[in-house]
Amino acid sequence: MDDEFVASTAHAVLGVESPAGPVDLGCMQVPLLLDAFESRPPNPVSPVGEWYAVPTADQPALLDACGLTDPTPATYDAAQTLGRSAQAYVSPVVDGWTFVFGELRSTPEESRDLCTALSLRFGTALWFGRVESGGCGDSGWWCLAENGTLVRYNYQDEDGRDAERGAPHEAEIVDDDDDDLDWWDVVSLIAARTTVDLEDLGPHTTVDGHGAFVSTARG
Repeated sequence: MDDEFVASTAHAVLGVESPAGPVDLGCMQVPLLLDAFESRPPNPVSPVGEWYAVPTADQPALLDACGLTDPTPATYDAAQTLGRSAQAYVSPVVDGWTFVFGELRSTPEESRDLCTALSLRFGTALWFGRVESGGCGDSGWWCLAENGTLVRYNYQDEDGRDAERGAPHEAEIVDDDDDDLDWWDVVSLIAARTTVDLEDLGPHTTVDGHGAFVSTARG
């Protein structure tokens, strides 16, 4: 399957609603992000849409590497003024990882290139996508890059279309207890295995600093 199909499917589903409706960041409702990452202790969250994960505590350096600007402290009041897809959310440092939720690039190729560039600067970078729309365009993907090299990219959707780069990764192995999961749910397992299990945030989780809303290069 070519990247044009991935782009047309993912970005049609991941489009941010108009300011008159609920504000989201690639399907991820802002209130859920604030409740998860700005609360102390943090609360579990099941991400949807797309997000990046980078093992760094240097938020300014990550913003620079992603081309993100105009950081605004993440509060419920600030969320009311968010624009459309020109916004993303950068998390505080969670167990040594910083997450960026939102659509930072316009195509899968550009997103993979960004993931690879981030890994060159920070050693490792991952990009995840999980779209569930009631059986119409459900899809999932993940991308791993290390030290400037794309290690793995795997996209699958409900229609059996797929796109892969690199060799299968051990994080993709599904246990017998999970063999009935849809691929987009497996992506959540992969994210938990390779970064932080965001569905298990709680008092045991180390959170440093606060998140920020930022403008993206797409705006």
